[in-house]
Amino acid sequence: MGVTRGLLNQLNRQEIQAVLAHETGHIIHGDTRLTLYVGILANVILTVTNIFGSRLYIASGNRGGKSNDAASKARLILIVLNVVLPIITQVLYFYLSRTREYMADAVAVDLTQDNQSMINALKKIAAQHETENFEDGSTGRAYRKAAFIFNKGDSLFQPILRLKIE
Repeated sequence: MGVTRGLLNQLNRQEIQAVLAHETGHIIHGDTRLTLYVGILANVILTVTNIFGSRLYIASGNRGGKSNDAASKARLILIVLNVVLPIITQVLYFYLSRTREYMADAVAVDLTQDNQSMINALKKIAAQHETENFEDGSTGRAYRKAAFIFNKGDSLFQPILRLKIE
């Protein structure tokens, strides 16, 4: 586990302890491993449906002008799976992410016996994120900008932050 100089400069000792306890909660619960497994499972499922879809397409070519209803239905099912599975995977990821964040928060409060430090740290981090200037061209900021490329204001982070603070 690492701590950036920015975090050290921005937060006080109790808030840093709360953040580290929160991250320790992720380690205790194996969140990185779980996220990795969910990602692998999603990719395996999509790869298998793509392989079956391409094999089905090649094997059931239109022979002599006659169409095969079973093959057409199977192709349709595979197309639907290729559209629906990524959506289901993303919803599962968001659910797991939110659940795991709450579990890590519970560990942080349990370890530090102080929920206010975590709330203060979250407020400071959120305020820094909102005021961050990504136009200076520095590499570190470019990576952080890339992480929020799809952020159109109220990201998933904001509702989680509001729920944690309330």
